[in-house]
Amino acid sequence: MALPQRTLPPEKISMDWQQRQRPGAGLFNLGNTCYINVILQCLTYTPPLANYLLSYQHSQSCQQQGFCMMCTMEAHVRKVLGELLNSFSVIGEEFEYGRQENAYEFLRCTLDAMHRACLSCHLDVSSEETTIVHQIFGGFMKSRVTCLSCQAVVESYKAFLDVSLDIRFVEYPEYLDLRPYMSDPAGEPLLCSLYAIVVHSGDTCLEGHFLCYAKASNGLWYKMDDESVDNCDIHTVLGQQAYLLFYARVPSVEAYEAAMVLSGVGDALGYRGARWEYCTSGPQIHAELAELGGLAAISLEPPEWPMSDDTVLHLATAEGLATGLEGEPLLQELARRYVAAMGDMEGRKPGPSSILGTSQLRPGEPQGYRIPFNPRGTGCGAAMRSLAIGLRYPHASELPTLIRVSIESGRMTHHHPTGYLGALAVALFGALGARGEPPERWGAELLRVLPLARDDVEGTGLAVEDNAAAWPFFGDAWHRYLESRGLLAGGGPPRVPPLPSPAERDTEYLCWALDGWPGRSGHDAPMVALEALLAAGDSWEELCARAVLHGGDSDSTGTIAAGCWGLLRGLAAVPAGLHRRLEYRGRLSEAARRLHTLAWGARL
Repeated sequence: MALPQRTLPPEKISMDWQQRQRPGAGLFNLGNTCYINVILQCLTYTPPLANYLLSYQHSQSCQQQGFCMMCTMEAHVRKVLGELLNSFSVIGEEFEYGRQENAYEFLRCTLDAMHRACLSCHLDVSSEETTIVHQIFGGFMKSRVTCLSCQAVVESYKAFLDVSLDIRFVEYPEYLDLRPYMSDPAGEPLLCSLYAIVVHSGDTCLEGHFLCYAKASNGLWYKMDDESVDNCDIHTVLGQQAYLLFYARVPSVEAYEAAMVLSGVGDALGYRGARWEYCTSGPQIHAELAELGGLAAISLEPPEWPMSDDTVLHLATAEGLATGLEGEPLLQELARRYVAAMGDMEGRKPGPSSILGTSQLRPGEPQGYRIPFNPRGTGCGAAMRSLAIGLRYPHASELPTLIRVSIESGRMTHHHPTGYLGALAVALFGALGARGEPPERWGAELLRVLPLARDDVEGTGLAVEDNAAAWPFFGDAWHRYLESRGLLAGGGPPRVPPLPSPAERDTEYLCWALDGWPGRSGHDAPMVALEALLAAGDSWEELCARAVLHGGDSDSTGTIAAGCWGLLRGLAAVPAGLHRRLEYRGRLSEAARRLHTLAWGARL
């Protein structure tokens, strides 16, 4: 069969948990139903499947008559069990209530039943293999046959939902690199992370007992033996004789590299040696771009296209995080690097809050990473350097750490809620992007996180009254923006106005700005970036037109938007001249690789 020419909805799935919570209840054994329990638990703790089911996307449009496996899986686990026992003949004719069965066969038949429930029209064979079930669990086996006479090569593909190994016991890692087993074995590692296993005891798979181990959304492992759910650790999990292994893809290192490199591209392009950053006219910038021959004709390299302070300070954040330090030592290290970065500011135009804030830092001293409250520290200097925080802490279980690090690092120079909450917004966008969350959900998640951030700020006891008085503006501004775009609930499609001309975009951005400078502040720099991501889709040119080439603080909005776009889309669509000779490209790539290792593959 040929590869599919179309993908059934949803075209975008979220690979990591959207919320952090403890595991659910165990499942009663109703008489030789342990093989059902373990499969239901493993499917329940498959993050992309759980995210999809919790969104009710299937049941809201389901056209299945009678029993529907996907609708059933949306229900409460106990109800799922009850429904399944009455619907065995629909799932698989070989199953009989009260008799021990093979957990693998039940998994295979369950996935097939869920797959059939997603097919609502007549499709070609290849397109049928792109349902949400196949997007999450499936892949393609590639076969290549070479004729010995004429040397002609014929390639074909066969869809699969699982891979069987004809062995009884195998050692298995927490992180598995599939690259050596791909049709193209060259390139960067293709990492998958273990999230569940099924264990069997007994002489054959049709007798004995099944139990499972699963990783919940809080990042902890649990042993699930029918109704019993107990904590355990990864070492216990890796010491089992597993019968079934469940792995999930993690973001590629290339995505991280694209995020860091393109953040630098957005900076250098939007800055243009201070010529475009301080230009208030989008039409003038676009006219000058046309004189240069357009984006494809530009080679971003010094001295004409240097980095601004944005990338220098973003590198300080990224390289500080890449040390692997945590807690107080990390904050001291970030403070030290911010102070040192100010020695590399010739021709880079650092903002007044960054200059003042770094002059007040005393790294190495107790609490030396904290500075006094600054009533004027509302700028975007903290936001533009914080994408790397989201790359370092992408998991939902790490949200408290992301909040703490983004706020503490942000107020090392911008001790004002409008300033340091911009750092939180960009860090959160980076984490959500790394987890595969679409931008339509990012703003609503930011509003959900703001109360947690306020608790964190108040818990430190630092300038509590000043912070409380200045707190409402940021959240109110984002609430108004999301409401205007129809995104308060985190759904879609967004109501983004066309704004086809640079002048129209300048006018729109000016409505969000403080002091008449669009993108200058901690609230609207990530706002402009998100607007551009929502409008541009997979168009690099449109992203640049909206986020990098506008009147106002274009290098900061460009840094944020281009970095997020690279995380979602990669480097392939970007003209090579924009990043091949980019200043500090090597450091950006190296920092990305080290952050990826810390976030996703430290124990590979």
